[in-house]
Amino acid sequence: MAARRLLRLLLVALPLLLAAGAGAQQYPLQLEREFANFPPRAAGFERWRIFAYAPGLDDVSVGYAQREPVPIVATLYFYKGARYLPVAAQQFEQEKATIEQSYAGARKLSEETITLKKGGREYPAFRATYRFSARFLGEPEEVYSELLFWTVGDHYVKLRSTARSRDGAEAAPRNRELLDAIDWTRPIQ
Repeated sequence: MAARRLLRLLLVALPLLLAAGAGAQQYPLQLEREFANFPPRAAGFERWRIFAYAPGLDDVSVGYAQREPVPIVATLYFYKGARYLPVAAQQFEQEKATIEQSYAGARKLSEETITLKKGGREYPAFRATYRFSARFLGEPEEVYSELLFWTVGDHYVKLRSTARSRDGAEAAPRNRELLDAIDWTRPIQ
């Protein structure tokens, strides 16, 4: 008798469980909708992808790329949560360690604190630059990579930018133009 009830319960519950699993979203999930603060074109860059890495919009990346005057791929990452704010310097150390562990032979070129400005406010930001070998635009290249990391309200913002090593001097000013052209101060909605 108990075995029959269990079997009936399984026969009813199994299709429901399978249907629920089939509708579950897999992350990262590419977001196809428009976001006003991240226009399709900004400062010579074209937006190419927006990904959510978890439910909601608390962990998102926005990718931009340009071909001219120099090829640059720049991705902004937004991590929301009050737990991050007290440990921004520690998180910056982890971000640098990720680069150093991910790319054999990564050489840190510089590290400093800079000030970003937006909407009449100033945002202290950590900045580090690197040079390493990687695939860039489908080809093995010596690349220049810039990491910027700062907080806005209750979230972190990170910019990772990559250009060919020979174009590194032009990449940082172009990244600032991109940051000037988009509104990274508002949460992604």
